[in-house]
Amino acid sequence: MPWRLFVKTAWPVITSWNSRCPVVALAGQLLDRHPLRAYDAVQLASALIVNQTLTEVDLPVPAFLSADDRLLNTARAEGLPTDNPNLHP
Repeated sequence: MPWRLFVKTAWPVITSWNSRCPVVALAGQLLDRHPLRAYDAVQLASALIVNQTLTEVDLPVPAFLSADDRLLNTARAEGLPTDNPNLHP
């Protein structure tokens, strides 16, 4: 598909979906702040939203688990408790 056709037809749909989906919107913000892969940003955004939701209703927050040190460092920077399963043989 030529780029101009894509921009004309698909881009308005993608951008409106982005603004209506909190996970996608937050993932985009995370990508602006951190050197993440897109799927990692979606995973982290999902965890941050779950964390916020659980905190609002006074439920315990689970640790963010990953074997990717860069992703764990970013999760910690965003305020999530983290753990690496490779540290627990």
